[in-house]
Amino acid sequence: MTNVSITIATVNVASPSLARAHQLVAWFPSIDADMVILTEISSGSGTAAIVNWFHQQGWRSLVGKCTQRERATAIFSRFDAVPSPLRPQEDYLPGRCLIAEVSGAEASILVVGMYLPTRGNDPMKLERKFTYMKIWGETLRELSVSHPVLLLGDLNIVPHGQNPKGFPQLASEYDWLTRLEQARFRDMSVLTGQPPQSTWISPSGEGYTFDHGWASDRLISMVEDFEYLHESRTSGITDHSAIRVQVRLGVNFIAPKLRPMPLFPEQQSLF
Repeated sequence: MTNVSITIATVNVASPSLARAHQLVAWFPSIDADMVILTEISSGSGTAAIVNWFHQQGWRSLVGKCTQRERATAIFSRFDAVPSPLRPQEDYLPGRCLIAEVSGAEASILVVGMYLPTRGNDPMKLERKFTYMKIWGETLRELSVSHPVLLLGDLNIVPHGQNPKGFPQLASEYDWLTRLEQARFRDMSVLTGQPPQSTWISPSGEGYTFDHGWASDRLISMVEDFEYLHESRTSGITDHSAIRVQVRLGVNFIAPKLRPMPLFPEQQSLF
């Protein structure tokens, strides 16, 4: 089965417990996606159950390595998506960023799922974030020269024009997005004519656009739609809103759309 466009969704699942994993897999079919990128997965039982659930659906999976303290990213798709070898030489915190190569009928694209580190006021976390930003900023620029690139995920950076008070943004964080623009990436919310919307709300009620979708110049003409899905946040199954994009790219589907399925089919009577 082929189609002329694919739908890709991303959401931060906030290191899900097993209880929230049940809620998440009940919600995933409703977003009608052909590829799902999850950020902030963990080494816990909730993440393991979600990965197993996608396997039961017959979907391909790329799962970043987690440790007890380090979060990661996962990519699941109903079409062939293979890990790209085009990674930075200094592959810092590799589980946080996955690159999937997707071959379409007329083009091949790189889908980059990223969970950029947080920083707070901890000097070690600050250095960690800046190191990550430097390495991956350069890598994304290099990738965009040779490939159409789609960047999706939780970047833990707000766009230009947002000046949060609770968690003030540093100039170097805004600069990272500026360098993305200089590398000819475009924010897909702007590209599709809508202002960025809050995808995470602080305890004080202040909104932040931490979750992003960016397209390189070679992919811009293929972008058909971009939207925020706030139900994931407002329903409480995670603390982030999701993003869904549609890209014109003919692919061969090897698995069906997501369908309702319990996490543990052999134990349906227990739930």
